[in-house]
Amino acid sequence: MKLNPFKFAGTSLLLAATLLLNSCEIIFGTGVEPEPASTEPAVFVVNQHNDDSNLSFNAETQSFAIVVLCDVKWTARLENEDDTWIQALGTDAVGDNKWNVGFTIASNMGEARKGTVLFEAGSVTRRLEINQGGLESVFMADEVKLYGINSREVYLCTNSNWEITVPKDAWFTVSPVSGGAGNKQTIVFKPVDDNSDNVGERKAEFTVSLASGLEFNIPISQAQTDNLIVVEKNFTVPSTGGEVLVELLTNTGYTYSIDSDWVTPLTTKSLNTYLEGFYVEANPNEAQRVARISFTIGSITEVVEITQEKRDPFLSETRPGGYGINGVNYIHVRGEDQLSRLYKDGRLSMRLLYPAEVKVVSFSGIPEDPAVGDEFDLSFSMTVKGEPQIITTFKDVQVVHIDDELGLLYLKKSTDVFFVIKK
Repeated sequence: MKLNPFKFAGTSLLLAATLLLNSCEIIFGTGVEPEPASTEPAVFVVNQHNDDSNLSFNAETQSFAIVVLCDVKWTARLENEDDTWIQALGTDAVGDNKWNVGFTIASNMGEARKGTVLFEAGSVTRRLEINQGGLESVFMADEVKLYGINSREVYLCTNSNWEITVPKDAWFTVSPVSGGAGNKQTIVFKPVDDNSDNVGERKAEFTVSLASGLEFNIPISQAQTDNLIVVEKNFTVPSTGGEVLVELLTNTGYTYSIDSDWVTPLTTKSLNTYLEGFYVEANPNEAQRVARISFTIGSITEVVEITQEKRDPFLSETRPGGYGINGVNYIHVRGEDQLSRLYKDGRLSMRLLYPAEVKVVSFSGIPEDPAVGDEFDLSFSMTVKGEPQIITTFKDVQVVHIDDELGLLYLKKSTDVFFVIKK
């Protein structure tokens, strides 16, 4: 028998292998091929199976043995010679055509893995698949997450004694901190105080040490109890509509609902996750209205109230002219025969023709394409030609553009004078 190039466990196994020189061969070496058998086996049982079989282990280093029954010469070798974490210890004869075959597997600090040992006799092959779990097969959590004052249970599965070591300034407790071999041993983690004192989560690590030689660190964290703060809860929007940005402070995800269909989310949100934008449509009514947006995290709800001003009554006027607080058009009385032109330099001329007189009203200072909310100085002159004299008046006023629809510019001077100008 050719000796295992990796490792033999003691003199007794070496002696047993020597006595079985012509009966079996363990080939765990690079480039070594088994010698062909001259006889096909009548009996070939590996790991109590007449066909392929498998074994599963956790991440700890450990040794094990299987039984091989074979009435001719047989060999054992790794299917993939890179699986060096599987090592053969040797064989031990326990009866006629019966051997105990020993193996050892190294500890696994990574992901789960598997390797295959091929047992061959004549043209017959028995495959023994060896599966070894990763760290989660020992400590069944790759991270311990705590929320609020709630504790968390994690299972520990090991074949040896174990101990957990925590930092000196640990903000959490562990119970128990040590124990012996056993499956699904419950370890309880609990925060020391009611909550994290800062906005972000708290983080630490603890160490799990096994007598089998495996040692690893596990992260632990605690998130602050869910919280939601709305910085500004009341907004007033002009009747013409506009955008509202709601600033939120929270340490977790949230949802919101809107109780009115005239408030909608902006299609393009800010890159700041906690800044929500909403668009408010123009108010078509001559009455104030209110909408509410509810932001929710679990059982916590914050309500934002949006109040929109009523529509200015004079926006219902469609005749160009100047209007007083009483709604009377004191420039264009009858609303007939109106000609107007808006020049690119901001001048607008509006001529109002009457049978008995000619009334000419001219405006200047209007931007080419004013936006709602723009403020600018507006000058206008009014010339009345009649018998027997010509009267011309000039006036300068500061106005705010408050609406633009139906091809009309609505300009408001304080609260008592309005201008409606046709583009």
